[in-house]
Amino acid sequence: MIKEAVLRVYNFIVSRFFLFMRLIPLKNSIVLLTSYGDNINYIIQNPKLRYYDEVIIYTERPYEFKYYNNVTVYSHSNFNLKELYELSRTKNIILDNYFPVLGGMNTLRPYVTVIQTWHAVGAVKAFGLADKTFNHRPKRSKDRFQRTYQNVDYYVSGSKTMSEIFKKAFNINDDKILKASMPRLDFYNDEAIIKHTNDCLRKSLNISNEKIIITYAPTYRENQFNVTDIHLDIEKMTRVLPNNYIIALRLHPTVELNIDLKNVINLSKGYSLESVLSMTDILITDYSSVGFEFSNLERPIIYYPYDIDDYKKEKGLIDKYENLTTSHIAYSTDDIIQIIKENQFSIDEIRKFKHQWNEYNHTNNTNALVKVLK
Repeated sequence: MIKEAVLRVYNFIVSRFFLFMRLIPLKNSIVLLTSYGDNINYIIQNPKLRYYDEVIIYTERPYEFKYYNNVTVYSHSNFNLKELYELSRTKNIILDNYFPVLGGMNTLRPYVTVIQTWHAVGAVKAFGLADKTFNHRPKRSKDRFQRTYQNVDYYVSGSKTMSEIFKKAFNINDDKILKASMPRLDFYNDEAIIKHTNDCLRKSLNISNEKIIITYAPTYRENQFNVTDIHLDIEKMTRVLPNNYIIALRLHPTVELNIDLKNVINLSKGYSLESVLSMTDILITDYSSVGFEFSNLERPIIYYPYDIDDYKKEKGLIDKYENLTTSHIAYSTDDIIQIIKENQFSIDEIRKFKHQWNEYNHTNNTNALVKVLK
């Protein structure tokens, strides 16, 4: 209740601040709010952004960004007065997550265009208004969330399937859907770049093209900060699988790896997701959206929801798990090993899965986004 009261006061102050700032002319600028950065890095490289006087990024991870001319990077804070000042004067706001500041931005419309790129190609776990915890919130809290979602002009969506999920999660109509996938998915539309990235990363890691790379990329789980908490017997996999298999771990950056095994590499920090996936031959994941993204490469995916019953209760799922994945679902390390050894992956099934979740990812997604900027 205290947190909710603070947020209500915060949104009131923001709305009054933005109303006052309407007395000052808008700047020819773009402000990008980001928790993840992957999409933003593609956007700021687009040639159209050179026509803006300022491109300003507020992020929770400023160290992750490449620096370009005309781009300034700051640390994000909801109570940063300079950040509120820049948001109140810009013509365009691009974000990739939920930011409370949007709840107080009614006074900016129709003077600014707000675009939500989101940070996932598809969805397994429920979010937004579909989150199981939403119904237990007080009415004022629900109204605040609704207002925040409504203050976005466009939601970037890569498929009809994801559009329907967005419409339910954010209570929006078709007119707010921008039919283009996330900007970073431009990577998967260029075979030459995929091959070059794969070759460069394998060379830097001294891994030949004959090696088969299995990447384990699970979703983040709270209170799991070292590899012993991961329910995957990596040692057994390295012992049972042929010597030409390498296991790559793509875990949340906060997870510390206490492991030293032959044919196991840690790609959790310092490597972009696209580069890791470019050299991945088989992906193992669970509730993460990485599987939807990886399907663009039309390579095998194994789903490993070992804690699905608990996860359903705590987080909730968009649909039945089997309807959100390919047919290769494992519940133990032995299941995973058997699926890999049998190698009975269906390319037709993977292509069908790819089309379902990446229907609009067949052009330059970043160009589609920047076309709606003011």
